[in-house]
Amino acid sequence: MANERITEDIVRNHFKNDPLFKSIKFEEQKSYNKRVIELLQNASKSGKGVGKPEFIISFPAGNIDYLLVVECKANVVNHQSANLDNPKDFAVDGVLHYAKALSAEFDTVAIAVSGQTEQELLVSHFVWKKGEDKPSENKADKKLLAINNYLKLFNNEQFADNLRNVDIIQKAIFLNEEYQAYSITEMTRCTMVSAILLSLLHEPFRISYKTYITSESLGKAMRTYVSSE
Repeated sequence: MANERITEDIVRNHFKNDPLFKSIKFEEQKSYNKRVIELLQNASKSGKGVGKPEFIISFPAGNIDYLLVVECKANVVNHQSANLDNPKDFAVDGVLHYAKALSAEFDTVAIAVSGQTEQELLVSHFVWKKGEDKPSENKADKKLLAINNYLKLFNNEQFADNLRNVDIIQKAIFLNEEYQAYSITEMTRCTMVSAILLSLLHEPFRISYKTYITSESLGKAMRTYVSSE
């Protein structure tokens, strides 16, 4: 028997495994954002009560006026109704119902997901701009996207850059703590983290660094790219 929790697990794991996951706020069923709470206060899919999307993703470190909202259904037959007028029983109808409410104050990307396996998964994307009467559908993407690709749907490159920069800083802090645990001196830690970040500025190295078999060959490649930088 189809189980909606399975669909939710697929979506949850998709985002939690994303490199940018620590740079977002990932909430389930309810939000602690006061603006979101107010907008969903009377947005239940049944027409009465609080609206509770499966997932709400916000970007407190990038832009507080952008949201992703996700609605899931177990069966692909419940992906979208003919008239988009049944938010309780269909994923697309439901997520657009929530996106409409949220668009009063947010630019919202609405994500509808149905299916029990990654192979059969149906995914629809809509962008509902703040204050607009209706959304536009992104028909090019029919699968769950990386967070970085969702950022692009907002058409704000500065926002995307800000969030990526926050992620880089978080990774640098993590590396520093890891090195400290191995009793590597502060000066050496700073040098190593800086070398990693500098070498990753070069696209050829960024693409190929996983192909180096030994730490020695990886280190030599890093020194080459750091020197050129």
